[in-house]
Amino acid sequence: MIIRCPAGRSGDCNFSEVHADGMRLMRKYLLVSFFLFVCGCCRPIEQDYNLALKDKAFLEILEELDILLIAPSSGIPKQELDTLKSLLGNRVRFLPDEHYDTCRQSATKLDEIIKAINSAKILWAVRGGYGATKLASVLSKKYKSAQFPKIILVGYSDITALHIFMKERLFCVHAPMARELLFKEYDVAGFKMLADVLSGRIKCIKIDLRPLNESAKAASEISGLLIGGNLSLVESSIGTDWQAECKGKIVFLEDVGCNKGQAMRTLTHLLDSGILDKAKTVIFGSFSKDGNAEFLPIFKDFADTFGRPVFLTDKFGHGHCNYPIGYGVNGCVKRYNGTSNAFMLYVDFSETPIFKKKPPCKKS
Repeated sequence: MIIRCPAGRSGDCNFSEVHADGMRLMRKYLLVSFFLFVCGCCRPIEQDYNLALKDKAFLEILEELDILLIAPSSGIPKQELDTLKSLLGNRVRFLPDEHYDTCRQSATKLDEIIKAINSAKILWAVRGGYGATKLASVLSKKYKSAQFPKIILVGYSDITALHIFMKERLFCVHAPMARELLFKEYDVAGFKMLADVLSGRIKCIKIDLRPLNESAKAASEISGLLIGGNLSLVESSIGTDWQAECKGKIVFLEDVGCNKGQAMRTLTHLLDSGILDKAKTVIFGSFSKDGNAEFLPIFKDFADTFGRPVFLTDKFGHGHCNYPIGYGVNGCVKRYNGTSNAFMLYVDFSETPIFKKKPPCKKS
């Protein structure tokens, strides 16, 4: 069979030669397609970085503070770790790369974190995931009476386990994690507030609340120390050496990855266990990036059973916003604007011992 040759050749050629040319072109096409696919999947790309990384004041504060990034829970991909390093530069410190490996043995990781506690003033978790409950369990037995330097531990979600256990030993802050700087969908305000709190520039965070039951609507002011975090991790603490102590406190709860049925079972367990029996109030944060509409009936049912004031907000948790909340700091829920539907939670960092001295900056 004789066919016309492709452009650039003279004379006639056979089908096998044309087929070979086609296969070469196809291989090139597939290689280019694969390259473009990989480039598209290798997050983050520049336009996806959080706006906090373009905020000069935020970056300057990071440089002032003595921050070490740790991975008590899940690790992060090497590509993301390298990106964080390139973006943050010398503003923060990193442990050796292997520490951030998801497959890192918990015993090894624990030793690394204990050393970190003694070598930095602020430990900032890179992400949540899983693994912190194992560390909290070991810490509660092996280091139950240990004295640690009064440093700061920042994170949320799975880090809740360490927050609850360490709240009397370290100063713990429920706040955005370092990996989230790689994604633009997180509100820049949470990062800027965190930097301002850690540097002592602001002493109070305000979080607007919505009442979920009549008891909340009738409240005028509720004061107490703050405790809580991730709902699943608070439940996991029940019956352990590091069980959350909620008596007389304002309990804040958030979660992610659970459906309505799971949320209902967990909240019922908290009620039945008695862990919330003497809590002053419960505040629900975000349970999804898509809002709390799906969970609202579950929250309202809980509020009716709980009987005491229950509130809702989208300003902390696994949503767009995640404002800093300190463990063991004074909180106060107050009515404002003179209506029964407008309340504010004031998170008071001013009496925190570590900030009464001086901000946790690097050594000069």
